[in-house]
Amino acid sequence: MMRLFVVLVGFLVLSTPAFAQEKCKAGDNYGKSECRFDEGIALMRNGEFVKGEAKLREAYRLFPRADYIYSWAAALRKIKRYDESANRYQEYIDHPNARATSLARAKKALAELDKKLTILEIYCAGSGEVKVEGKKVGDAPLVGKRVRVVPKKLHTVAVTRTSGKIQTASASGEEGDVVPVKIEAIEEKVDCTLAKFSELPQCKAVTTNCTLAENKDKPECYDSINCELPENQKHAKCDCSLPANAEKDKCRPPEPGNFGIFYRSDILLTAAGHTFAPGFSYAINDDMTIFANVLYGRFSSGENKFGGELGLRWAFLSGDLRPYVGLSVPVISFEGISVQGRGAVGGIYQISSAMYFFGEIGMAYAITLPDDAIVGGGASLSKTSLLGSLGLEVRL
Repeated sequence: MMRLFVVLVGFLVLSTPAFAQEKCKAGDNYGKSECRFDEGIALMRNGEFVKGEAKLREAYRLFPRADYIYSWAAALRKIKRYDESANRYQEYIDHPNARATSLARAKKALAELDKKLTILEIYCAGSGEVKVEGKKVGDAPLVGKRVRVVPKKLHTVAVTRTSGKIQTASASGEEGDVVPVKIEAIEEKVDCTLAKFSELPQCKAVTTNCTLAENKDKPECYDSINCELPENQKHAKCDCSLPANAEKDKCRPPEPGNFGIFYRSDILLTAAGHTFAPGFSYAINDDMTIFANVLYGRFSSGENKFGGELGLRWAFLSGDLRPYVGLSVPVISFEGISVQGRGAVGGIYQISSAMYFFGEIGMAYAITLPDDAIVGGGASLSKTSLLGSLGLEVRL
C-alpha cells in the first residue's frame, strides 16, 4: 500500500507542472486568471508574499471572482499593507458569492485589522465617482461607505460629478477611530448631446443582458449564473471538473462522519510481545478523538492475553500531517486483571477525506500488576513497557 501511495504522489508531482502549463496557455481571461491564482498561492506557501500578492492581484484583474478577493486580502495582510487588506476583506464580506466557510474568517480578520486602522465613513449625496487618495471606492450616492486608511495621516476624499466638477473633503484619525466624511450634493446639468458626456451613466444607460446565451461568458455576468440549472452545468462557474471549482460546496465529496473504525498494531519494545487492537473512534471536533478497542496480546511466554482499552487522542497544528498526543487505559488479563496507563506521542496523516494513517511511540505502565508477575529479560510482561504502534483509521 505504501508503494502505491509513493507512486501516486510521484505521478501527481510530475503531472502538475504540465497541467499548469496547458492552463496558462488558455486564450480566455478565465484560464489565465486561474493560472495566476495558482502561481500566487504557490508563492505564498513558499514565503514569497510580495510576488504572491502581485499574482493574486493580476488574477482578480483578469477575471474578478469572490474567491480571488479573499486570498488577495490575506496576501496584502502578510506584506503589512493593512489598509488595502481590510478594504479587500470588506469587499469579500459584501460580495453575494462569498462562501460561508470563509466568511467568518474574513470577518474575524477585518475586526483585527480595524484596531490598527482609521475607518472613513463616507456620506456622499448626488451622483459621481468617489475616490479616496485617487483610488475609486464607489459611485455616489454613498451612505456610510466604510473605507480603511492608514491612521494619523490626512486623507482626501474626492467625488467627480457627472458635469466634471470635483468636490473634496479631508479627514484623519487615530487607530480604531471611525471618522464620518460628508459631501453634499450640488445642482448640475449635463448636455448629453455633447461627445464628452456621451459615456456618462445618465447619457448611456446600457447594461449587459445576462439572460442571453451569448453574454453568459462575460465577466459581468459570472455572478448571475445559476448553477442549479441543467444548461449551466458546464459553465466555468459550475463545472466541477475544473480545479478552480473543486472547493465549492456543490463540488465537494460528502464529508465523512464523526464515527470511525481503526486497526492498530503495538510492538512492546522493552517486553517480549506485541498486541493487536481493532476498535471504534469518535471525533469530538477537528482536534480531539476518543476511542475504544479490544486488545489481543501475544507474549514470549507463549500465552495469549485479551483485554480492552479506552483512550483520548488530541491532535494539534493543521495540515495533512498532524502531530498528536494520546492517553489511554488498557485493561488486560495477566495474573488476573492488569490495569495499565498508556501515554504516547505520534503523527496522523490524512490519506484521503476519510482515511488516516497514524504512528506513535509511547510508554505503558502496569498499575495493578502483581509483584510476583514482574520478571526481567524475556518476561511475558514487565512493570513498564516502551512501545511503538502503527495503525489505519477510516471515518464512516
